[in-house]
Amino acid sequence: MSELWQSVTDWLGQQENLLLWGSLFSVVMFFGSLAVIPWLVSRIPDDYFLHEKQPPSKTFSSHPAILLVVQLVRTAFGLLFLTLGFAMLFLPGQGLLTMLIGLMLIWFPGKYRLEKRIIRRPGVLKGINWLREKRGNLPLRISDE
Repeated sequence: MSELWQSVTDWLGQQENLLLWGSLFSVVMFFGSLAVIPWLVSRIPDDYFLHEKQPPSKTFSSHPAILLVVQLVRTAFGLLFLTLGFAMLFLPGQGLLTMLIGLMLIWFPGKYRLEKRIIRRPGVLKGINWLREKRGNLPLRISDE
């Protein structure tokens, strides 16, 4: 067992740059999520989760090429937030809230049902409504389904 421990400590000693960048990335993610997540959560309409089907988006109603670019950018950011949210489940940060924001940015079949399922978790709804209250927004209302 001591031989295994020695090889692990030797390997970690050789990975100083990786550990430094990983630590820096973790700190940036933590403070970045503290700044961005409340702003994004405050932009969700308070009645968003009351509908049976997902309410229509208030995106640009212009040229299809612009809509495609907007959708691609939203999907890229959504995937980024999903990935970062998953990482924050193990690192410092607001993992579930970040993942919920990521889900809200991308589109896939059944997305709205999944969002409603996540928001019904008492800790998630309580955390989101606390953030919304701090920014002067009404709390999110959810249906009783």
